[in-house]
Amino acid sequence: MTNLLMIIYLVMYSIFVFVLVVWASTDPRFKHVRQFHLGVSVVCFVVVCYLSWPVLTERLATLVYHQLTDYEVRHPACLTMAYPLANGSFVLTLPPCNPWDQGSWLKNWRHVMGPWYSSLVPFWTPQRDRDYDDDDKPEFDEQ
Repeated sequence: MTNLLMIIYLVMYSIFVFVLVVWASTDPRFKHVRQFHLGVSVVCFVVVCYLSWPVLTERLATLVYHQLTDYEVRHPACLTMAYPLANGSFVLTLPPCNPWDQGSWLKNWRHVMGPWYSSLVPFWTPQRDRDYDDDDKPEFDEQ
């Protein structure tokens, strides 16, 4: 959620700067602004929109469609299937998919280790250990 808010903030700030420079370029007192700054601001605005659009749409799709991982987005049909044979039996196939895969090694690392700032705390425990720790959960039964 914070990435989405940061991207929205960057886009809104670049729109604000763009509008401010366009307004200043219409004033005759700011003739020097029209020559150089307007072109630079237009290029910067286009670059910010171009770079932030894929991430923005991905985050919005994650919020709207409740998709938890990028792996689910890329591989929506990761299901166990059974194929019938001629004699009436079935062959069970398990596709090579990892349901905990986040899509890249960096996202997997962040999912396991947690946010970077938590490692600054002494006696830090990784995120995966905190999530799946069964010491204080007596109802959890390991098989």
